[in-house]
Order: sequence, then C-alpha cells, then structure tokens
Amino acid sequence: MTIKTMQGNESDETFESVLVELYNLIQKTTRVTPELEIILASGLEIASQTDKIYEEDGNLSRFRVYLLYKVTFELWSYQHQAILEHIQINKGNALPNYYERFLRHRNIIINMCDDLKTLESISEPTELRNHRLTTWRTTIQDIREFIDIPRVGVKNRKGFNPWLISPQTKYVIFSSFLLVLGIIIATMLLIRR
Repeated sequence: MTIKTMQGNESDETFESVLVELYNLIQKTTRVTPELEIILASGLEIASQTDKIYEEDGNLSRFRVYLLYKVTFELWSYQHQAILEHIQINKGNALPNYYERFLRHRNIIINMCDDLKTLESISEPTELRNHRLTTWRTTIQDIREFIDIPRVGVKNRKGFNPWLISPQTKYVIFSSFLLVLGIIIATMLLIRR
C-alpha cells in the first residue's frame, strides 16, 4: 500500500492525515500483519472519501461518521485481541503490565461509546465534522500507545493443543474425514464390480 506523507498544522488536519500518521508509525515497527493492513487500507479509504465529501459538499452525514467509528472500533478490537492473547498465554506468569494496559485500553472503547451517545445532539455539519475530527484524533492517539503489542499468531503460540479447537471446528473436521472415507469406500466398491 502506498501512502502519501501529510504534514501540516491542526487546521489543515483531515481524517486521512491523522490515520496516515498512525499507518506510518506502524510501518516503522514489526507489528504489521495482513489483517492489520486490511483494516488500515479500508480505514484510509473511508477517511479519504469522508474528507473528499466534506470538502466538496461542506456536509458530513451521520452515515459517514458511523463509518469512521467502524474504523476506530476495528483498530481497537484488533489491539484488544492482542492484549487478551498475551494475558491468556502468559497467565501463569506475573503480567501486571498487560493487565494494567488491558484496563487502559478498555477505557478507549468506553470513551468512544460515550462520544457516540453525544452525536445525536450535534446537528450543524461543520460542528459535527470538527467534533468528530477532534474525537478521531484523540482516539487514534490513544490507539498509538498500544502499537507495541504484537498479535500472537498461530506460529508464535507455545505448542498446539487440539483440545482448544472449538466444537464447530471439530465437527467440520470429523465430517470432512467421514466424507473422504465414504468416497474411498464407494470407489472401492465400484472398482470391485
């Protein structure tokens, strides 16, 4: 993904420029995963479209605002899963730092939900855009504090425990095994004739 670098003061700030800063910061770390790349690419597209719509029409619909909330929620959710994975994997070890960070990270979503509640009271498009841009900047800055927490991929997990597979996955594996076995038996019976 090619990202243009945006610089300027706060008055020149856009939804896209705020997210580009986060993207550039993440690119400098080893924390980029395909899943995070997809979230960021989608987020940058939504932010860019929102900026363009506001620039052309001077209007910002609630739908566009909700799409921006979706982007921040997806970024938050991605990070929160990483924090929970680290707590779960290292539950035998003392990890007060991760638990403390879990609580701080949880507060980001609480603040987002509180802000979402106040959205209905804002009717003027410029005020809505400025309010949302301020909240967007604050949320992205809060999310930036947690970019050092890597996702624990399947490769990084300590050993594979078949008992941790969900019942649905076990059912699919067992059904697939029976289907293949049935095809082999049916083929052998047809060959014998």
